[in-house]
Amino acid sequence: MAGGILLLTGMVAAPAAALAAAGFYVLRQRRNKKEEEEERLRTEVEAAEAALDQSQQGFDTMIDVLHRATAIMEYVSVHGTHALEKWMVSLPPEPRNWESLGHERQERYQQFLTVAGCLLAVSSINVSALLTAKPDALREMDQAIDETLRYADKTIKSIV
Repeated sequence: MAGGILLLTGMVAAPAAALAAAGFYVLRQRRNKKEEEEERLRTEVEAAEAALDQSQQGFDTMIDVLHRATAIMEYVSVHGTHALEKWMVSLPPEPRNWESLGHERQERYQQFLTVAGCLLAVSSINVSALLTAKPDALREMDQAIDETLRYADKTIKSIV
């Protein structure tokens, strides 16, 4: 009888131990999946933070470029309009030909074309590209844009 009780106890205990082991295995698998998910999310957050830092530099550069370009365009809007109006009043009556303008008016016309070219150069700056540029490319773009803005500003102010 004692042997039968031990046998019955063993028969009940073995499945209980197997169930407990299976339960621990399932819990361990869930914990591993949760840890893997947390690690994946942590990696994504770190990548997003790095991208945000990089785009912040581009954003700051873009804001500077927009302020400078706006100042140049406002200067031409005010002063260039006055200069153009004064030049147009001095023109001979229509119909005009190039020779009737004379050397001084022809030169003034060329200067207005230069101003228009400078405005075109300033307005064609791709400011949105600054947001996605890598650090090295951003520095190169910033230098090229700076040269363009400096040249346009200096040229326009010398003419108008």
